[in-house]
Amino acid sequence: MNSGSSAIDLYNCLKRVISEKNIPFTNLIGFISDSCNVMFGNHNSVYSLLKADAPNIVCIKCSCHLIHLAASKACMILPRSVEDLLRNVGSHFSRSAGRQERFKDFQEFFKTDIHRILLPSNTRWLSLKQCVDRTLEQYNPLEAYFREEVFRDPSKTTEDILNTFANKFNIVYLEFMSYTLGLLTEFNILFQSETALLYKLKPETATLLRTLCANFMKREKTSNKNVFDLNHKNPDFFCSLDQIYLGIAANESIADLKNNASENEVTLFLKNCLQFYIELVSQIKKRFVFDDDVFDIVSIVDPMNAQSFSVRTLAKVTKRFPILKECINCQELDNEWRDHAHIDFKEMGMDPTKTAEEYWKQVFEFRNRAGVAHENITLDILPGLTDQYIRELAPSRQLSVIKFD
Repeated sequence: MNSGSSAIDLYNCLKRVISEKNIPFTNLIGFISDSCNVMFGNHNSVYSLLKADAPNIVCIKCSCHLIHLAASKACMILPRSVEDLLRNVGSHFSRSAGRQERFKDFQEFFKTDIHRILLPSNTRWLSLKQCVDRTLEQYNPLEAYFREEVFRDPSKTTEDILNTFANKFNIVYLEFMSYTLGLLTEFNILFQSETALLYKLKPETATLLRTLCANFMKREKTSNKNVFDLNHKNPDFFCSLDQIYLGIAANESIADLKNNASENEVTLFLKNCLQFYIELVSQIKKRFVFDDDVFDIVSIVDPMNAQSFSVRTLAKVTKRFPILKECINCQELDNEWRDHAHIDFKEMGMDPTKTAEEYWKQVFEFRNRAGVAHENITLDILPGLTDQYIRELAPSRQLSVIKFD
């Protein structure tokens, strides 16, 4: 067996597994992976090979990986000393149990929780949020510890660490990072769920972008506009530097620092935060591309959208996924969709705030006036639901026409 890691090797392995399970290649409707070149490059990647053999397949990059990359690029805008502080402090304690024991004395003196200092991961960028929060929690005992460490066993690294702690702007940078990385971490946590959430990817990305843009742009420039088309780099759209939102902790700290720092230092800090926001929004827009019609099509999976009947026909679904035409009647599909629109949702207890899986399970159990189940709409909605739920549902619906293994 070829165990290579090139795109061709990976693609051949994928095809072999699919063939061994007797799944027709034309049944593939979706593929998701991280966004490295071997998987998603425009040429000679698993993605390009898949699209060549299955042009109707939906290929989606992992949202968690994309946010990780966006965060890492944006953080490069901030002074290098901030990230170096986190890595140097983490490395200092990770290599010595004795140092950790000595540090406990300082934690006890300052009456902070006895927590370990964390080391950032190069491959899990959003773990930086935990490192930032832990450093903020232990800031005073850490500064005191390194002051003694420089006196007891001086070195260039410990002196650099102490000098960074002594720069009070760095604690504000950490507070700013805690706030912004928190927004990105919340986004990631949402899409690490086992619940079917593909239909939320575009609207949740738009919400995240709108939140970030509102932190540095004038309100009238961000409201009621397609945030993906918003020119977030236009200086005419920016609010004044002192109106940039940095998070509660950073806002309060920078207000206090204005009394003890020069105007130029404060201005430089605010400009760095502004550039961070601009770069973060740019990176998210660059990496989250929604030009495939599927992202609008899957909006019908959202119970709120389904009940609003804003989509009046499902013809676009079968056009985007031609394989469905082999196992459903397109007219009957639309009939069932329109029947769904006339259900008394309140009387049937069909709450639109339920998860997509809970809601559509009720719909799939619904019978029309002739007592016939909605088999066509079942098959049409399935691609937007999780594989786990499809497995639970398939035996009861006899969906053997499409293999989900």
